[in-house]
Amino acid sequence: MEANKGWNSIDNYDNLQGVSGDMQASDKLDVFQMNIFSRIQYNLTSKWMIEGSLGWNKNKIHYQTLFPASVMTKGNIDFEDQLMPRLGSSFLLNNFSALRASLSKGYSTPTIAELRASDNLVNKDLQAETGINYEIGYKIKSRNGSKILDIAAYSYRMDNGIVRHINADGADYYGNAGHMKQRGLELSFWSFWNLKNFFLQNTSIPYGYDLQRL
Repeated sequence: MEANKGWNSIDNYDNLQGVSGDMQASDKLDVFQMNIFSRIQYNLTSKWMIEGSLGWNKNKIHYQTLFPASVMTKGNIDFEDQLMPRLGSSFLLNNFSALRASLSKGYSTPTIAELRASDNLVNKDLQAETGINYEIGYKIKSRNGSKILDIAAYSYRMDNGIVRHINADGADYYGNAGHMKQRGLELSFWSFWNLKNFFLQNTSIPYGYDLQRL
């Protein structure tokens, strides 16, 4: 189980050539998050493994607008509690390579910068992103284990995707875009070597390609 609490105070002022002028807006946003997570793993054979996990996620934000006085208000933003299951499996082809596949539910609440963007308004209608992720991958390593290559392909079907907008005054704000599809490939390479037996060096070269559609 993991829980955390955060306190955020955001104040905006007129910019008078680098000097703070009159206050534009002032808000407080207090964040509470709790996660409970459980995982189980079972070896069907010496080469084939399956695993399952289940998480419960709770997020709540208390906000209070302190300035301007004409819009002083406070309240709570309660994101719907989420169960986040995941099912995965891997198969060892030989001592140096393996295949894997997974199916999981994704969930991401808006950040403070998205909830309270540069338009200086607390967006109480912004919803969390949810989705289903399908992933397959292949990993191979050298005989001595000093080099590892990992290739993965994924397809993420997202609901309530958060996207950036710009209002007539040029300020940012964020909204939910409905259904989105993300497909991509990820390639990662790690190399490990020992120099003069004093320390271990690690080099990694990640690369990703993402295709996104609304």
